[in-house]
Amino acid sequence: MIMFFSLLLILSCIACNRSPQPVPQASTATLALTLSPLGNKGNGPLGNGTVRLTPNPQSGNVNCQLVGNQPITCVEQFVRGATVILRVSPEDSTLESINGCNVTKCEGCPLGVTTCQVTMDGDKGVSAVFIGLIK
Repeated sequence: MIMFFSLLLILSCIACNRSPQPVPQASTATLALTLSPLGNKGNGPLGNGTVRLTPNPQSGNVNCQLVGNQPITCVEQFVRGATVILRVSPEDSTLESINGCNVTKCEGCPLGVTTCQVTMDGDKGVSAVFIGLIK
């Protein structure tokens, strides 16, 4: 009888000490893209622009557009591991700054257009600031 309980105790301890199972990774990653306007020299027109995302995000909305005087944040889902290219096009503005992605050479782009890329190996944030042109 003692032997039976000893064996039962040993087996239960072995079952308790199993290796932890790996936590499954999410199949998507989130890109939060924030666009902000600035006035030229503090009192000029505010900047505007559009950022086009390639490949298409899961929502299908490929453009994040800044119009008006308030920042906008576009949040999109991509397949984890995808390389996302952002094509930044100022409209009556210039691109003051872009952070959170690697700026790349924009082959065949019009003057003022900038491209950058980000690898979606996790959730990412990119910000762009447009400054208005004085006419």
